[in-house]
Amino acid sequence: MNQKETLTEKELTDALKGFPVDLIKVYPGSFSVLNGLTYGLIRTSEGKRLVVIGEKGDLSADPFRGDILLGTPCFKVCDLSSENTECLMSLFPFTKPTPVLKYRFTLGTGDRLGVATPGHIRAVRKFDVLPVFAQQSVRENTQTGRDYHEVIRDAAWAVFQENYRRGYGADGDHLKSLPEIETALDAGVSMVTLDLSEKLDPEAFQAPADWVERKYK
Repeated sequence: MNQKETLTEKELTDALKGFPVDLIKVYPGSFSVLNGLTYGLIRTSEGKRLVVIGEKGDLSADPFRGDILLGTPCFKVCDLSSENTECLMSLFPFTKPTPVLKYRFTLGTGDRLGVATPGHIRAVRKFDVLPVFAQQSVRENTQTGRDYHEVIRDAAWAVFQENYRRGYGADGDHLKSLPEIETALDAGVSMVTLDLSEKLDPEAFQAPADWVERKYK
């Protein structure tokens, strides 16, 4: 697999020359070359989009779903859908959550709305720690109208945007039941944190040790 992780400013300018869609912002750190195609994140009037640059035939064979805009070169503009997120994690494995147990230090950032992760990435780069960018509870997802698929999707595209290749975790936080655990695991979290508050007996805090021992057995 032929991959160039970053582009120079001139290479990026040349690659986007003649882009037929109104560009509001370019995320230069996201651009890289993989197997002859250039991938990167941009912002248009319709929001963030993945742009793939190359020859028409190569763009047609590329797995990302999007609209091909003909020119020299040709461009494919893709939304950040769940389907395209799966492609992203396949082609760029560093965007997929990783298990955390082998790391000595981890740090949960808990991006509640899915917009702060780029800033969290810039903050943790200088530390020897595995960040857990996707970290939500069922209650938080209910309040914000998100689900675990969306939480991980937002984290993955932020990691791609910032070209953060050191790995990150995804936590199904404060899970209280087997259905909640199954939902989080199906979405692709790399760890779960159990909330046992509904299983705890508050009497144990005041009871003598022999009573606690009998209850435990």
